[in-house]
Amino acid sequence: MTSKTKESGRAEFLLRMPPELKERLAKAAAEDGVTIRDLLLYAAKRLLDDRDAEVAVDKKRADLERSKEAKFEEIVLSLAGGDVTLSADKLIELQELAEAVIEKWRNRAASDHHAEPRTALERLCKNYCDIEDEIEGSTARIETFEDDDFALLDEIDEPGDHDGE
Repeated sequence: MTSKTKESGRAEFLLRMPPELKERLAKAAAEDGVTIRDLLLYAAKRLLDDRDAEVAVDKKRADLERSKEAKFEEIVLSLAGGDVTLSADKLIELQELAEAVIEKWRNRAASDHHAEPRTALERLCKNYCDIEDEIEGSTARIETFEDDDFALLDEIDEPGDHDGE
């Protein structure tokens, strides 16, 4: 004979915890009018959703950082006139020059919010700054379920499927 849990495709596991935590869970579940099981399912789902979102944000940020580095290299290459065989000293000089032309673009864009690039180099600088802006926008962190008030969703449990703990 197969258990009802196995027939439903659900997994079982035993969760041991300190009595104080179980008491807090029981109190919170009672306050929200749900079972401890429902509260734990909700918390686990929220935790995993938040984790997945944070992983996605971190991946996007890393991708943007790589794009920013590539754009900087493109600016340096443009300043080098396409010459990829540079001495270390010349490369350092061009990197400093690249930082200066990026700053010049930033200043122009700050004084004229409708500034459009006039040259290919300015277009590269604008793209670089756009990537920087996107990186700055992606630094906002996602709140975890610990910051929320555990307002439970109705979708957590099927009707009549309460085991109490």
